[in-house]
Amino acid sequence: MKLSKATIEILRNFSAINANILIKKGNKLSTLAVAKNIMAEVEVEETFDKEVGIFNLPELLGVIQMMGDPDITLNDKYMGLSVGKTKMKYVYADQSILTFPQKDIKMPSIDVEFDLTSTQLMMIQKAAAALGVQDVAVIGDGEKLVIQVTDKKNDGSNQYTIDLETESKKVFTVFFKIENFKHVSDDYAVSISTKNISKFVGSSVGVTYYVAVEADSTWS
Repeated sequence: MKLSKATIEILRNFSAINANILIKKGNKLSTLAVAKNIMAEVEVEETFDKEVGIFNLPELLGVIQMMGDPDITLNDKYMGLSVGKTKMKYVYADQSILTFPQKDIKMPSIDVEFDLTSTQLMMIQKAAAALGVQDVAVIGDGEKLVIQVTDKKNDGSNQYTIDLETESKKVFTVFFKIENFKHVSDDYAVSISTKNISKFVGSSVGVTYYVAVEADSTWS
């Protein structure tokens, strides 16, 4: 088998969430941050016929890049990679040393829903870097929603605000850490629950992210 460019890009994105991964049989990839505050899942075009545990995913991706576009064979205990007369043996990690999703997440009741474009997501990330702040707030004032990049501990903080032009009759402030916005570039349908969990569903790449909501978020 060969890994498509799309799958390699997804694996590269997943490696930013967790450096290790357990690839289960089938065509679904998933990852879980060590802190268990981000989970991501996606269906890919390849089908894996064996369970593959990788301890250092960035290292494996570097090997694949080094070899170009290798043929990949999944053996019981190792992955074989080959290009022409060159071969590499990459040994699997035991799943006991990996952090991975043990079960699917079922979202509780949804309290807020809105759409977030790839451009808006990019600007949120750029604004946080430019302003040197770590907090992202989704704010409902009883009429509409805005997203604000800010420092929640500093009332005098510089802020970057996006008016989502989405109606909401609820009053709330939901906080995220910008470090948890590790999404691939895509348009997302976002849903948030008062149970301190959110879901971002990508429209084209197809990755779904579950991101923890900060505990100091407020609802009224």
